[in-house]
Amino acid sequence: MSFVLFDGLRWENGTDWDNYLKIFEMTNPDEDERFELGYLAINRLVYYLGGNYTVFLVFHACVLYGFLFYFLWRFSDAPFLSLFLFYSMFLPYQGMNRQFLSIAFCFYAFKFLIEGKSYIFTLIVLFACLFHTSALIFLVSLLLRRQYSFKIYLLLLIGVVIIGLSGIVRMVTDIAVNALPGHVGFLLEFYSESENESASGYGLLLAIFRRLLWVIPILYLMYKNEELPYPIAVSFNLYFLGCLIYILFKYNFIINRFRNFRKGI
Repeated sequence: MSFVLFDGLRWENGTDWDNYLKIFEMTNPDEDERFELGYLAINRLVYYLGGNYTVFLVFHACVLYGFLFYFLWRFSDAPFLSLFLFYSMFLPYQGMNRQFLSIAFCFYAFKFLIEGKSYIFTLIVLFACLFHTSALIFLVSLLLRRQYSFKIYLLLLIGVVIIGLSGIVRMVTDIAVNALPGHVGFLLEFYSESENESASGYGLLLAIFRRLLWVIPILYLMYKNEELPYPIAVSFNLYFLGCLIYILFKYNFIINRFRNFRKGI
C-alpha cells in the first residue's frame, strides 16, 4: 500500500508530468494521436466518472504494483529483495505512465510464457501494446525459452562489441531517422541522442558495467555447466538481450566521446 500511495500521490513529480496531465484533462486533444488507445481509454474513463488526476494515478499504481507483486511472489526466491532492486532502479523513471502499464501486463504475461501457453501470452502482450507499443519487443521471448551454452552468450557479447566499434549502428540509425515517418523518426533520433549527449564516455562505460554486473555471475554458472531453473533461464535471456541492445547503441557514442576528449573538444 505504501508503494501505491507514494506513486499515486506524487503531485507534480515524475517525467512528462505536464503532457500526461493535459491528456487527462483533455486540454490539448490534438495530442491524442501521440498516445495509444488503451491509455487514452482509461484516462477518459476515470475523467468521465468524475475522478481527478490523483484518482487516475492511484489506479495506475494499483495496476502496476498489483501485477509486479504477483510476478515477484510467483517467480522470485527473495521477493522483497527483488522489489527493492526494482524500485531502486526504476524510481528515476517514475512518471512513465504508459511504459509502466505495458510492463505490468507483460509481467503477468510471463506466467503464461513459462507455462507454454504461447497464444495467451501473445494476446496479453498485444493488449499491453494498447498502452505502449514498445511492448511488442516482449514477443521475442517466444524465441528465447531455453538455456544456451556459455560459448554462445560469450560470442554474442564479443560480436556486439565488434559491431559497435565498426560504426554500422550509427549509420543505420541515421538512415532509419530519414526513412521513417516524421514523428517516428523524431522519436528514434531523440531517444538515441538525448541520454548520450548528457553523458561522458566514462559515464557510458559505467552504465554498461552496471548492466553487465548482473550478467557475470549467471555466465559464470553457465561456464561451470550449471543448469538454471527454467524461469531464471528465460528471464536471463531477456535481460542479456537488453544488455546487447544497450551496448550496441551506446558503444559508438563512447568511442566518439573519447575521440573528442583526446582532441580537446
